[in-house]
Amino acid sequence: MANSGFSYAGVQSYAGAASYAGAASYAGAASYTGGFSKEGYDGQPYNPLLVQGLGASREELLAGLSPAERSALQDLQQRLGPMPAFDPADHLMRANGIEVRAALLHFELLTQLRFGSKPITGHSGEHWAELQAASGPKGALKPLLRVSRPSQEFLLAHLQRVQALAPLRDSRTAEVLTQVAPPIAYFASVLNLQSGRHAKTTELLKVALQFSYAVCMRFKQALAVPRPSAFTAQIQPMIEVPMHPSFPAGHALEAHVSATLLGALAEAPGRPDDNAVQKQLLRRLATRISENRIVAGVHFPVDCEVGRLMGDALAAYLLAACEPVRRWRGASYDGLKLDLAGAGTRDFSAKGQAFEDEHGRGAPGWLPGPDLPMLQKLWSLARAEWV
Repeated sequence: MANSGFSYAGVQSYAGAASYAGAASYAGAASYTGGFSKEGYDGQPYNPLLVQGLGASREELLAGLSPAERSALQDLQQRLGPMPAFDPADHLMRANGIEVRAALLHFELLTQLRFGSKPITGHSGEHWAELQAASGPKGALKPLLRVSRPSQEFLLAHLQRVQALAPLRDSRTAEVLTQVAPPIAYFASVLNLQSGRHAKTTELLKVALQFSYAVCMRFKQALAVPRPSAFTAQIQPMIEVPMHPSFPAGHALEAHVSATLLGALAEAPGRPDDNAVQKQLLRRLATRISENRIVAGVHFPVDCEVGRLMGDALAAYLLAACEPVRRWRGASYDGLKLDLAGAGTRDFSAKGQAFEDEHGRGAPGWLPGPDLPMLQKLWSLARAEWV
C-alpha cells in the first residue's frame, strides 16, 4: 500500500506528490529544489543552447545602441527610486515567489509560539502539553492550547466506537481515499472557490494548513497516543496507518481551521451573519472529514474531538493575527477527566453545529492577536477576492 496513489505515503497524501513535501508542494516540483526551479524563460528546462542563445542575443541588442540610447537606459534604472523601507510588508507579493512567501509567513507565525509541558498534579508520569502564543503589539505570551491525553482504559473502551463505524467503509470509500491529502476540493465545492479567482485565498489556506500541521505534529509527538490498530487486530484499517501518533487528529484540526478561515473570508463586509448557513455547511463538512478518519480505522473519536477544539482555537488565533479587530482565546482539554462510562457509545455524528460568534469581537477575556504585517497583507488580498 505504501506506493499506492491513495495511501498515506502515496501520491495523494501528506508525504506524496500532491502533498506539503511532494512534487506539487513547497519542497517538491514547484519549489527551489523541484521542477520549476529548473525552467528557463520559455518554460522549458534549462539547456546549454538556451544559455548561449540568451548571451548572443544580449550582445547583439546592446551593440546596436547609440550613446544617447545607452544613457536613456541608465535614466530608466535611476527612476526606480530609493531603496525600500526596512522589512516592507508591501514587498511580500512583488519581491518574492510563492515558495518564499510561504517560508516567510510560516516563520512569522511559528516565531510567535512556545511549546512546553507541565506535570499533572496527582498523576505520576502524566503531563500537560501546552502551547503559548504571542498576543498584542508587545507579544506577551498567553496560553493558546493545553491538552492532556486520555487514559489507556478510556482508549480501550473507545475501540468499540471505532469498530461500530467500520460498516460505513463501503459507502465512504471515495471520501476516505480523496481526503487523505488536504481535502481543499471539498471546501471549494461548498464555497465555489476557483483557483483563477481565488489564488490568494488558496495561498492563505495552505499557509494556515502548514502552520496547523506543525502545531498538531508537536502535540502528537508529546502526547504519544498509539493508533487504534496498535491495540487490536480487529480494526484492520482500510488505508495505510500514518507513521505518527494518533492524538490529536490532524485531519480534524486542519478541517476545522479551514472551515473557520474560509467562512470568515466569505463574510460580507459589516455583515458577518449573512453567510451563517454557508458557515454551518463548512462546519458539518469539517466534522464529516473528521469522522471519515474514524471510519477508516486510523483514529479514535476522542482524537477528532480534541482536534476540533484545537482547530477552533488555532483558527481564532489566525484570524486575530489577520485582522486586528478580531480576538482569540485559548482552549484546554483534559483527557484524564473524560467519562469512561460513555466512551464506547459517545455520539460522534457528522451533523456539526452552526458557528456562533466564536471570535468574540471585543468580548471580555478574549485577547488581541499578534502584529504580523506579512500575514495581514496576504489576508487583505485574499479578502478582496470575496468582497
